[in-house]
Amino acid sequence: MMHRGLFAFLSSRFLPAMGETLEKACAPGRSAMRQHGKLGIRALAALIALLCFGAEVLGSAAGVGAQTQSPTWSVPIPLSNIASSSWFPDITADATGRLHVVWASTVERKPPPGTPLGTERPTSYDVVEYTTSLDGTDWAEPNEIIAFRQVNGGSIATRPSLLADPNGTLHLAMVNFDVQYSRARIDRASDAGSWTTPVKISTNGDGYYSSLARDSQGIVHIAFTQNLASLNCAICYHVLVRSSADGGANWSNLTDVSVLPQGAAKPKQLVDDAGGLHLVWEAGQGGGLGQVQDPTSVMHASSVDGGKTWMLPYQFPSPGGRARNISIGMDGDGRLIVVWLGLPSQQIYTSISEDNGLSWSSPFPIEGIVGYDTRLDDTTVATDSAGNIHLVTVGWVDAEQTQLGLFHAVWHADTSTWSSPDIVVSYSGDAPEWPRLAISEGNKLNVVWFVRDAAHIFDSENGRYQIWFAQATVEAPRVPTRNLPTPTVTPNLLPPTDEPRISTPTAAPDLAGTNLTLALKPVDNENSVLLIVAKSLVIPIALLLLALAYIRYRH
Repeated sequence: MMHRGLFAFLSSRFLPAMGETLEKACAPGRSAMRQHGKLGIRALAALIALLCFGAEVLGSAAGVGAQTQSPTWSVPIPLSNIASSSWFPDITADATGRLHVVWASTVERKPPPGTPLGTERPTSYDVVEYTTSLDGTDWAEPNEIIAFRQVNGGSIATRPSLLADPNGTLHLAMVNFDVQYSRARIDRASDAGSWTTPVKISTNGDGYYSSLARDSQGIVHIAFTQNLASLNCAICYHVLVRSSADGGANWSNLTDVSVLPQGAAKPKQLVDDAGGLHLVWEAGQGGGLGQVQDPTSVMHASSVDGGKTWMLPYQFPSPGGRARNISIGMDGDGRLIVVWLGLPSQQIYTSISEDNGLSWSSPFPIEGIVGYDTRLDDTTVATDSAGNIHLVTVGWVDAEQTQLGLFHAVWHADTSTWSSPDIVVSYSGDAPEWPRLAISEGNKLNVVWFVRDAAHIFDSENGRYQIWFAQATVEAPRVPTRNLPTPTVTPNLLPPTDEPRISTPTAAPDLAGTNLTLALKPVDNENSVLLIVAKSLVIPIALLLLALAYIRYRH
């Protein structure tokens, strides 16, 4: 597949100029050649241009990073309070350009004065913290908008996910044994009393991850994981979905999308340009406490009828054997792009679909990033107003793997290439984790993550983990902001829950037979390069022969 941006550039700039140069070089007396031989000359010019610039074309086709200017990232600023430990943030931006961030934390409340001796034990709450900013510089004081009392002590992460809709409502999903849902007016989100009473989305006290999306019809979709135990799989988290056509007041019955006898974690949703739904997730044994066990793989499923039926899940091939931390985006040309961490190679892989997920290209790595191997981390992507997809992921900064950093890379829709990665921030000893990316005003990248302190990397009970934020502006058109309407937030009216309804998957196409092998796959050796060069010359040579035959015929 020829690099489209380069081909257009050559066609508009080099080919006419080279054709004119060759015409001027012809003998002045050969008027017939000047009049009737231009086609052959221009075809020859096209061939020369392809030969001269073949290295650039092949380099782009092989997925080599485009040389573009890296964005300038702001100095990271903390959003959470150092007095409590905070982790697993999420971020969204509304149509006014305002940013909204939530994260999980645990707080303790001392008993009031006069509490009888022996009963003065502090009360522990798992909470969702919220803050907001109009410009990414000045942030509101964090506030606890949702709190779940832990009667028997201890703590679990609320793992909130957030969605701002264009009607002025913030949608929030979180976990307190079950996945739960709440919503509030955007202009009152800082007030805990403005949020509706959380209602259960999962059904059996074994929910965990959640992801929110909204389609062009205004239907809100929530994908989440819930344990569906069986004789063959006692801890077997599945990806389930529910939908709401009235802004979150009522929800549909449960539908099981993963339909596989294994666990699932970290689901992510995307709505494509045609209104189709796409789900990706990490699969393996288990799924409780935020992780699945090896061997892990990454999956995709789609629905073309608003989530009523789903295609059978597709498992991406995993170079090296294992895969985790998948994300999905759509570029400006309508192509689906997925990225994930391949193990044990620690490379970040990409696969592309040009037919809305019916078939996928062979995976190829994003060069320049050595991924961080942990079951608890994740990747994140978002698309800017120019149709470019931005990836943020954690990786090793140095060859000795002593420094971790947040890497940012860009999939350029016009050139079908990934840029060389740049680093948002790096750490020695501490470990950044769980990046989440939102784009505001079309061209502002807004990233949140949390940091595990070096002394308590995986000792969450004693750690003092903190939420951080950074921002950058990229070369994409700015989207004008607009005011939001004032919504009416009615109480949640969740219908009675039954056992999950197992969706009837449609017959999936034979992906083995239709799986695309795009020229984006990197070549491995000299013979492969020569083969691609040979193939790239077939059409130009054929055109040249036709042109020469035409000239001979005219003479």
